[in-house]
Amino acid sequence: MSNEEEFGMEDLVEQAMEVTLEYEEEKSSDILKEYYSIIDPKLRKMKWGYKPSKSVDFGKTDQSLLNHIRNGVTFLSQLQRTLTELDRDFSDSKLRKSIALFVVHDIHKLRTVDGAEEEFNVDKRLVTEIVEDSGLEEFCDLNTEAYYSAVKASHKSWNAKIARSPEFGNLSPFVRLADSIASSPTPEDAASSRSQKVLEEKFTDLEFRHHQLREEKGVLTNIINRSISQYMKEKERPLLTIYSDGCLYITEKEKEEIELDEEVFKEILGHFMDDIKEAHDNFSNPVKLSDSITGGRLGSYNASPEYYFYAGLETIAKGFVVKGIGAAESDNSATDAMINDIQTASEISGIEIEEGRKVIGYGRIVATFYKEILSEEMGLNDGLEVLGEIFNAEDSASRLQDISDEQDSELTTGGKWNYSLPIAQEFLNSEIDGKEVEDFEPVKLAENLSERLLDKIDEQELEEELMGEFQKEIKAYLSDLIVLNSTDHKIEQPDVFDEYTGKSRSKVCNICNRSTFGNKGDMETNKSDTGLQSGFSNFKNLGASKPESQILCKPCQVEFGLRNIEGSPSSDYRIFFHLIPDYFYTPESWSLAENIVQELGNGKLQLERIAEKVIDDEFTESDDYFGNMADDDGWDVLHSTMGEFKNNFGVQILEYQRSNSGSSLNDTSVHFLSIFTGLLTAQISGSRAVISEKPVNTDGSNFDEMVKIDCGKSQVLSVTGETVSIQKLDEEYGGLDYSSELEAKLKAFASLIRLGYAVERKDSLFAKYLRVCRNNELPGSKLLKMIVRDQGPENAGYHLREAEVVDKILGDTMTENKLDHLSELGYRIAIPKSYKAYAVERPFREAVKAVTKTDNDLGKEDYKNLVSGRLRKGLERTDQTFSKSKDDLDTEKGFGERIDEFADFFVDEIFYSLCDGKPGKMKRKSNNFADAYYSGILKRKNSGN
Repeated sequence: MSNEEEFGMEDLVEQAMEVTLEYEEEKSSDILKEYYSIIDPKLRKMKWGYKPSKSVDFGKTDQSLLNHIRNGVTFLSQLQRTLTELDRDFSDSKLRKSIALFVVHDIHKLRTVDGAEEEFNVDKRLVTEIVEDSGLEEFCDLNTEAYYSAVKASHKSWNAKIARSPEFGNLSPFVRLADSIASSPTPEDAASSRSQKVLEEKFTDLEFRHHQLREEKGVLTNIINRSISQYMKEKERPLLTIYSDGCLYITEKEKEEIELDEEVFKEILGHFMDDIKEAHDNFSNPVKLSDSITGGRLGSYNASPEYYFYAGLETIAKGFVVKGIGAAESDNSATDAMINDIQTASEISGIEIEEGRKVIGYGRIVATFYKEILSEEMGLNDGLEVLGEIFNAEDSASRLQDISDEQDSELTTGGKWNYSLPIAQEFLNSEIDGKEVEDFEPVKLAENLSERLLDKIDEQELEEELMGEFQKEIKAYLSDLIVLNSTDHKIEQPDVFDEYTGKSRSKVCNICNRSTFGNKGDMETNKSDTGLQSGFSNFKNLGASKPESQILCKPCQVEFGLRNIEGSPSSDYRIFFHLIPDYFYTPESWSLAENIVQELGNGKLQLERIAEKVIDDEFTESDDYFGNMADDDGWDVLHSTMGEFKNNFGVQILEYQRSNSGSSLNDTSVHFLSIFTGLLTAQISGSRAVISEKPVNTDGSNFDEMVKIDCGKSQVLSVTGETVSIQKLDEEYGGLDYSSELEAKLKAFASLIRLGYAVERKDSLFAKYLRVCRNNELPGSKLLKMIVRDQGPENAGYHLREAEVVDKILGDTMTENKLDHLSELGYRIAIPKSYKAYAVERPFREAVKAVTKTDNDLGKEDYKNLVSGRLRKGLERTDQTFSKSKDDLDTEKGFGERIDEFADFFVDEIFYSLCDGKPGKMKRKSNNFADAYYSGILKRKNSGN
C-alpha cells in the first residue's frame, strides 16, 4: 500500500462485515457493524486495549478489557443468529441493549481500590462519563439507571451491589451469559456448568456442546477445526465461538449428544477431505494447480503424493491437461531431440506427425495419463486401448499395440514414453462434439478429458493409491487430534515410543515428535518443500544446521506443503508470529481478524516511523501502523503464510522477514526488532501471540500471558523478558501513565528504537544498545548522552521523554526517580548556561568528588558537610552556571539552604541508598548516574522551569 492511501481499521471492518464466514448468503448484523464503527474506535482511543480484564496477576489467562468487550459483543450477535435458527426469540432491540449494557459492565476494573468491598462501589458520574465517551448514547437509547445497574449487578459475587432497573433485570441473563462466555479461555471451559446455568435462566431447553483439538499446527489444524464445525452444523448444532483449538456450539437438550465413534469420525474425515480440496484456489483451480505440476523433460508430468491429497485426482488430471496445452502453445521452436522423437514415433507407428511444440505438449498429456495414472491399474496394451478411447485415437492405439520389443525400446529410451506422440497427433486431428480440438478453451478441454479418464478407472481406489501413506497417516493424526464432547476415537497410531527411545530417533518428526507407518525415507522432506532455508528441529533453532532434508511426519509435511502454496520471499532472517485469539472469534470477528492480519502481511514496515507514532500519547495502533506500511519503502517485511486459504479458522501466522542487504545484520538486532513488531501486531489484531523462530508452535496456546517470546538469546531476553503480560504495572513505575506491562514495554521498545536510530541509523547496532540496557541501571540516559556526544546537544532535547521511558521500564525505576529528584534540586542551585556536559553536570560531579576524594571513613553528617562545602565553593567560583533568586523560584529557602537540601538528598539517597556509603561503588556508578542527572537538568532547562 502506498503512503498516500488513507487506510485503517474502519476500512477493514467494512470489508470484513460484508459477508460472514459460515453464512455466506447472509449479511453481517447491522448492529454489530454499528458497534465496530461507533463504539470500538472510542474504546481503543480510551486505551481499553491495554487495560486488563483478566490477567496472570489473578491466576487467569491474559485478556485485555477491549478484547473482553469484543468477545461478549460478537458472541451476543452470533447468539442472536443461532437462536433464530433454533426458533428462539432474541430481537434486534434486545441485542442492541444487551450489547450496550455489556460494554459498561466491567468498568469497575478501571478503578484501583484498596479493599474488595469497594470493588463495585462505582460512582454514577463515572458511568455517565463512560457512556458519553464510548458513543453509547448514539448507539442505544438506555437511561443511566440501566447502565448503572449493569455496572453494579452484572457479577454474582458477594460484594456486587444489587440495584437493578427493570430494563436491566430483563436483559441481565444475556449480559451475564456474554460475560461468562467472554471469560472462558477454552471451549471446554465455555461449555462448563457455570455458563450452562446462566443459559438456562432464559432457555431451559438449550445446552452447549464443544470440540477440542489436542494441538495447533497452523493451516492444517485450522481446516480441521472448520471441518468439524461443518459436520456439527449439519447435525443442527450451530456454531457460536471459534477457539484456536476448538469450537463452542449450542443445541436443544433433547438432541442426543454426539460421541466420536467410528461412524462420526468417518463423516468428519469426509468433510475434511472435501474442505482441503476447496481450501485454496491452487487446489480447486486447474490453471493455478498446473503451476505446481512438475516434469516435462522426459515427455510427461508428475504430481507429488500430497497433491493428490490436497487437490484430488480429478483436479490434478485437469491440471495435467492445462499444463500440456501451455507447453503446446509455447513460442519456442522444437529442439533437435524433440524432432528426433517425433520422427522415430512417426516411423514406428506409420502416423504422420507434425514436427513442432504442439504435438509435444499434447503428447505430454497422453504420456502423463498413462504413466502417472493408468499404469497403476493396467498393463501397456489395456492402457493403450483406454488412451485411444479417451483421445479419439483408436487407430494409433491399435497400431502401437502391435509393435516389436525393439521398437518399444526406441519409444521408451531414457525414461520417455513416446507412444504418446502418434496418439496426440490423431487427437489433434479429431473433433469433439463437432468442434476441433484446438478450438477448445484449455479449461473446457481439461474438463472433457478428465471426465473421460475418470470413467475408465476406479477414482477413489486409485486416488488413495496415488496418495501413498498420506491418507492413512492423516486419518491416524485426526484420530489422535480430535476430542468431541469429551470423547475421542482411537485407531492405530505410528509407534513413537520405540522410535523415540532408540538411539538414532531416525523416525521421529523434527517438529512434533510424531512417527510414521512407513520408513525413514517417507519422512525425508526436501528443504525447499518445507519452505525453510536451513535445518530445523524442536531440539535446534532455525539456522542451527543445514542438512539436505528434514525428517517430518506426514501431518507436518502437509502443513508445510500448504504454507508453501502461498510462497514466501527469500530472506536471511525469519521470525514467526503465531497469533492466537484472545480468547475466541465468532465467524464475523474471525473475518475481521483475518482481514487485519492479511493487511499486515501485505507490505514493508517503516519501523522508525512506527516507533515514533507508538511513543505519542495519542497513538492509535491500527491507523498509525497501517499508515506506515508501504509496498517498497522499508526493510522489515511481514508475510502471511495463510493469505489465500479458505475453509479454515483458528490461529493465524505471520512471518517477520529481514534480508541483510549489506547492512551486516545480526541475530540479536533482528530478534529485538521482531519482538517489538510482534507485540504491536498482537495488539492490533486483538490476539495473544507466540514470537518464535519455530515455524510450528508446538506448545500451542499453553501459556497465560499476552505474549510469549520464544526467540532470542539471553542478551535479548534479559531486556525484553520471556513473556509480556496485560497485568497492571507495579507502583514503582509511578509517573508513567501506562495501563499495563504490555503498554509499558511497547513504549519502552519504541523509545529504544528511536534512541538507537538517533545515535546511528544502522539496525545492526541494536545489539550494542541492548548491551547498554543490560549493563547500565539507566540505559536511556546513557543513550541520550551518546546522542549528545556524537551529534551535539541540540538534538538531545527531542529524545528526553524516550530516555526517561527506557530508564524507568528497562532500567532501574527507583534509581531513575531518585536521580530525577536530585536533578530538580540541582536545577534550583545551578542552571547551566550551555548544554555542555561539564556545565550541566557540575553540581553532581562536585558532590561525587566530595565523597570519593577523602581517605577518611566519615559519618553521614560529615559527608553532607563535605558535599555542601564543596558545592558552595565550586558554584560561587564557576561561570558555567547561574542560580535564580528566591522570588524567581517561589521559595523561602536561600541559596545556602538549597545547597544543603541538595547535599542531604545526595548523601542519603544516592551515596548511601544506592551505593551503600562506599566511595568506590559511588565512583563506579557515577558516570551512568551523571547521564541521568544530565537528562533531568536538560528536561527542566527545555521546559523553562
